[in-house]
Amino acid sequence: MTFATLPIAMLSMDDIVRYLAIVGGGAVGAFVTGFLTQTIVRGYTGQTVPQWVVWTLRILGGVAFGWLVYLLVFGQGGSLFGGLGGGGNGKDGGGKDSPRDTTPAVTTPKDGKADDKSKDGSPVPVDKSSVVRVQVLGDDPLQEMVKAGRVKSFDSDRCYRVDDDGPADLKTLKEVEQYLLQRVRREPPLKRIELVLYKDSPQKKVPRVSELKKWADDLTLPGKDEKVIVDYKELGEAAPVR
Repeated sequence: MTFATLPIAMLSMDDIVRYLAIVGGGAVGAFVTGFLTQTIVRGYTGQTVPQWVVWTLRILGGVAFGWLVYLLVFGQGGSLFGGLGGGGNGKDGGGKDSPRDTTPAVTTPKDGKADDKSKDGSPVPVDKSSVVRVQVLGDDPLQEMVKAGRVKSFDSDRCYRVDDDGPADLKTLKEVEQYLLQRVRREPPLKRIELVLYKDSPQKKVPRVSELKKWADDLTLPGKDEKVIVDYKELGEAAPVR
């Protein structure tokens, strides 16, 4: 082996193919750039492009194409069209002999609550006895209940109704919170709270809805690092007042 052939001998066949691809890409880029430049200018203006302009664009085109091929062949993975970390030795480029992390990924719900879906994505059945539905009523239904004699007087703060209670048994926010705190300590354990919104209920951003949602989102099961699931149940009908 002579000194002149030493650098080439140190290169693997894959490396030689990559370098040849870069040179070929540069040559193709230079040719295509020059050809398109002369063709387009001559076609639109009928004039000939000066040679120094053609050669300048050829050099730029060759460098651009060569750089593009370089990014492709020396990219990750180490194959001809992989990415950074190259080489086909599998050491840094994720080859077949490189170690792989086989530990399953552990995902945590964004809201920190217990996941209510099974592994296949289907909903996990929830025992109805572990669900509490809280209806949030608007001013119009409350006024109708006063007219119908269901309640004695109008009170905008007393606008919550729990399914377990009677139709006219309205609660304030503080009373609902106390009820849920008691319910979470009973058996079967409370798993889900559904905030029922009717067509004439306040919007989600209205305080009488948002404040209850914010409070319920922090409700956890006693002795467990597990939050109660809180979601909305929106109905396209008016709230029952009778």
